[in-house]
Formats: sequence, structure tokens, C-alpha cells
Amino acid sequence: MPNRSNSSRHLSDADAKTTRRAITYLTNAGQPELAQGVSAALSVASAATWFSGPTKAVPVPASFIEHMERVRAETGDQRDVSEVVRLRLVDFALGTWTPTTAKPFPRPKRGTGDRKNVNVRLNEDLRAQIDARGSDPAFAEEHGFTITTMDVARAALLDAYPLPDDAD
Repeated sequence: MPNRSNSSRHLSDADAKTTRRAITYLTNAGQPELAQGVSAALSVASAATWFSGPTKAVPVPASFIEHMERVRAETGDQRDVSEVVRLRLVDFALGTWTPTTAKPFPRPKRGTGDRKNVNVRLNEDLRAQIDARGSDPAFAEEHGFTITTMDVARAALLDAYPLPDDAD
């Protein structure tokens, strides 16, 4: 397979329209599994544009940032932390990952000294999809909670850098 740049992952409007027609055709032809696969591929192609947009601050406890930096140093983790969060946000939007709790840790209050931010570049369309999925009544019924984009981002950090079992 040829090596393609990130820009080639963006679908033109015509390609997206053709892909949606293929999904409809496959569904009507009794091939829902294939239609679902094509739909997932379209979502992934669209997700490439989800990483553009304004930077959002994800507030987390300062103690978690210290923990995360310690884990990264001990394990040699060189990943971009904002990329780790963005990928999990896309996973949540696509329905391939769900946090186990709505509040992975309490949102730190301003002015307490226990608040730091992880900055994540986040397209408003992605944020809207996350908020829509997280507040959907069917999601709430299935998982027992609703969740916001910022809580999904905090859960993504906790998923990547879990606290030890004996942590407070």
C-alpha cells in the first residue's frame, strides 16, 4: 500500500457523497455488516478533520499531572499527551471505547492550587458528536450515566495513565 500523507485521508464532498450512497446500497441489498464497515471507514476519514480547531483546556488535578509525568518518565512514554486524548475522543465518538465512569476524578476547582490543564486541539464537530453520544438517553440507559466531552477527555487520561490501586 502506498504511503499517504495525512491530507489524503480527507474525503472530498463528492467522495463522501459516493460513500454514503454505497452505504445505502449495501444496506438495501441486505449487507448491513458491509454497510457498517463502510460507514466506519467514512467516520475515520472524517475524523482526520476533527483534530483541527481551537485548543481546549482540560482541567485535571495537579497531583494527576505529577503522576502522569512520573509514569511517562518511568516507562519512557514519548507520546504527545494531547494526541492520546484526541484518539480516545475519536474512539468515544465512533462508539469503540466508553469510559467506565462519568467522573474519572473530580473536576478541580479554580483558585485551589490543585488545578492544571492539558491542552487538546478539538474541532467543534467532534465535540458536538461526543456531547450528543454522552447525553443520549440510550447511552445513559446502557451505561448508567451521561458524560461530557471534558469528562471523556479526563477518562482518556486516566485510561492511558492509570492511578495505582492504593491511590486516593
